Amino acid sequence: MGISANPPPQSRLPDKLVADDELRGYFTSLQQDMYRLWLRSGGGTDKVFTISEEIAGILDDLLLIDDLIDAISADLILINLELIAINERIVLINARLDVLEARADDSDQVIAGLIASNGKIRALINTLSVFTAAEPSATYQIRVIDDAVNCAGTFTVTLPNISTAKKPVIISSTTGAITVAGDATIQGSTSIASGSSIELYPARSQWWRR
Repeated sequence: MGISANPPPQSRLPDKLVADDELRGYFTSLQQDMYRLWLRSGGGTDKVFTISEEIAGILDDLLLIDDLIDAISADLILINLELIAINERIVLINARLDVLEARADDSDQVIAGLIASNGKIRALINTLSVFTAAEPSATYQIRVIDDAVNCAGTFTVTLPNISTAKKPVIISSTTGAITVAGDATIQGSTSIASGSSIELYPARSQWWRR
């Protein structure tokens, strides 16, 4: 929204100038030139004020983006803390298993049983992924264990059944356009452009954007 800038005033020439044909013609031409310059500079709209308003709007958008970045950074810090705590627990379990192996009875049968049990537990721990990410390049059915789906190509990914979904999922596209489908309402756009990502979480029988 601009503000009006009035045209330059048409000043009345003094009688002495009016009586002089040469000076009257000069000052009349000067006033006309000023009016033409006013028209070329916007003709009634203060361009400087308009540009200032646009810059102010851009600055507001940048501040909003900065706030969003701060919020995302805070979430990432919490996630990293949780991952560190989980990894510490895994290390503690492995240490206790090592102690059990060291204290095992000399009996071959007991030792064999402990080693077998230990191997099963270690295998189970190794299969428990702290963060599960899929990288499909064609039509993909998202699993309930998937935390992230990094897509390469143009195709459709289908969300888990809303009745079995328990956690959010991040869907991103490195190349191509991705279409998101599911058996429940998805809030917002269901298209993901190349280089973009969305995070959806299940709640109240719908998929919501975070």
